[in-house]
Amino acid sequence: MKNKYIVRLTEVEHQRLEELIYKGKAAAYRRTRAQILLWIDEGCLGLQLMDKEVAETVGANQSTVSRLCQRCVEEEKLLQGKFECETSITKKHFASIIRTPL
Repeated sequence: MKNKYIVRLTEVEHQRLEELIYKGKAAAYRRTRAQILLWIDEGCLGLQLMDKEVAETVGANQSTVSRLCQRCVEEEKLLQGKFECETSITKKHFASIIRTPL
């Protein structure tokens, strides 16, 4: 079954998430979210895994993965519609997705 919400990260976003994971100074929930976004990414650098596969790999619930994807996609649409930005996720938006509890 296909993912309902398709997340596509830019190269810059992909790089920031990898830095967050490998830096070792981020909180566990932030690192987990970063891993989820990297694995679910359907862009050219992503692994394009299904929600269920990512949930099993990370050790999270499938609904957690789905909600993170939903939030990422819906907030992205709001930002593009409101500010007509060309980038897929702004710095402030990117930081809020990683920081805010689900």
